[in-house]
Amino acid sequence: MDKNLDIEFGGAGKQMLGYSSARLAMIDALAQVGGPESAALMTGVLGTTADPKEIAVIARNLEQMDPGVHRQELLDAARQTLAMAAEGKLPDRDVGPLFELFQSYGDSSIAEELAKNSKQWNYYSMFSLSQLPDEAGMATLIQIANGEGGLGFGARAPALEMLAQAAGQSEVARTALLDQAKRNALSAYTWARL
Repeated sequence: MDKNLDIEFGGAGKQMLGYSSARLAMIDALAQVGGPESAALMTGVLGTTADPKEIAVIARNLEQMDPGVHRQELLDAARQTLAMAAEGKLPDRDVGPLFELFQSYGDSSIAEELAKNSKQWNYYSMFSLSQLPDEAGMATLIQIANGEGGLGFGARAPALEMLAQAAGQSEVARTALLDQAKRNALSAYTWARL
């Protein structure tokens, strides 16, 4: 773990062992052992890994062990890894697990970062904004849907889609979507997508 090396097991290995890599198996073993030493080792791995999957697994494990205690460390690791991906330093990694972490543990303070990342990851960012706890991302999502913030149509269309999906459960999303319709701000193309 300290050397940040891994052995990929591949599809057959995952079927046989239940893990896609040796590091993920070790992280799971740490969670099963439990205790402060295991938590300390996992938070140490957060400082050296840039694998979104590993960060997500560590987040799940730490939250089960000590709910809420490590959230800031988890969010910081996810932010740093996403910044590396934005710079092109992680070309073969799916950043989806990072956005799932933002959805689970983020709050309104993460909303602006999600909006900035929408230039590169439109749907991940918009979906995460719509899923933040306590509707913490709705105000930012509405701004993007209104064309504010200079993100353009590339972000506006997915923002409108997420508002439409959230409208069934969220009064805020429903009101924002109705406002768009009342102002005739939805093109025929957008209506078709929604």
